[in-house]
Amino acid sequence: SVKECAADILKDHKTIDALIMTQGMATIQSFTPTVDGNDEKLSLHYWSRIAFASLLLPALRSSSSNNSNCIMPGGPVVLTVLSGGVHGAY
Repeated sequence: SVKECAADILKDHKTIDALIMTQGMATIQSFTPTVDGNDEKLSLHYWSRIAFASLLLPALRSSSSNNSNCIMPGGPVVLTVLSGGVHGAY
C-alpha cells in the first residue's frame, strides 16, 4: 500500500531531496471501479501520488537548500510524470 511504502522509506530516510513518481500501470480499459467505486486508473495515477507525496512531506520538509547534504539547489523537489514516452511531441 501507499502508506506502507511511505513508512518504509521514512524509516531509512530522514530527508528526501527529490521525489520522482512515474506511471504504475498502462491500460486501455474503460472505467474500472475499485471497491470504493473510484476509477482504478485515477486512483493510481492521481490519488495515490497525492497521498504518497503527502506522507513523505516530513522528510521533504527536512531537506532544504540550507542543508549541506541537499543535492537540489533550491530545496526539495517533487516531480510526477504521468505517461512519459507514451505520446509523441506536441
